Amino acid sequence: MSTGALFLTAAAVLSGLSRGDSVSQTPALIAVNVGDSVQLFCNYTKTSNNVYLFWYRQHSSGPMELLLRRNKFDGEAEKFHGDRLSSELDHVNRTIKLKVVITELADSAVYYCALSPTESQDWSDPVQKLVRESLIMTVCQANVQIRSGSEWVPEFTVVSDISHLSTNLYSLQAHYSTKLNL
Repeated sequence: MSTGALFLTAAAVLSGLSRGDSVSQTPALIAVNVGDSVQLFCNYTKTSNNVYLFWYRQHSSGPMELLLRRNKFDGEAEKFHGDRLSSELDHVNRTIKLKVVITELADSAVYYCALSPTESQDWSDPVQKLVRESLIMTVCQANVQIRSGSEWVPEFTVVSDISHLSTNLYSLQAHYSTKLNL
């Protein structure tokens, strides 16, 4: 039997362009097993009447990917990456939830919630303002055991250290060790 741990880090994306607009995500770190379903929650506050909410994903060695976009007037989210992703928008509690079903190892990433109020000087000239904040990273430690019959049981221990270098720059170091029991 094989068990794999999957780590999803949630981070809020904001910008200082619009006072009173903000997003926050909970929890900051999630560990799930491959094949499980997981939900990420984003709370938002807004000053504009018409806002767009976005979910992005960024793998450790790649650019940010847009997963989906919603606003309060659209019925369903505009999806950019498959049917395993869905969202629910709650206008009363001002939350947007991202659900990932049947998780895969490729789902391990940093997930961002973003808010973009759209203001219009007139109907022909909309102005977009993206609200963003610095990335929130969390230290995680994981133990993963993989069993193949009764012949061997390797243990993997992953320890990550994060140090703050400057306002928006972080350094992440990951160390791992393995043991093989025969």
